Amino acid sequence: MQRAELEEMKQHQMNLVALQAIGPRKKPCLEGLGAAGATVSNGGGHSDGDFTGRSHLAFRTRPKQINHRDMMFLMEQKRETAYSQILYRNYLK
Repeated sequence: MQRAELEEMKQHQMNLVALQAIGPRKKPCLEGLGAAGATVSNGGGHSDGDFTGRSHLAFRTRPKQINHRDMMFLMEQKRETAYSQILYRNYLK
């Protein structure tokens, strides 16, 4: 009986250590989102305030990558490019 309890406690401790090694399960809450907008709008100066370097990265836009088929679909949907020569040349490729 003691051996089973001891084994269960060991397993529980190992699980806790593994969870701590992985890190938090939820994304950190960006507190003061309005304050970040105010920081950027007042002259464009760089003010750290409450924010760490990690939260500054959350506001930076990342470049998006699309493939050729997605671009073709987008061009077909837009009125300006639906009948363009570029679109028809790409159909031939």
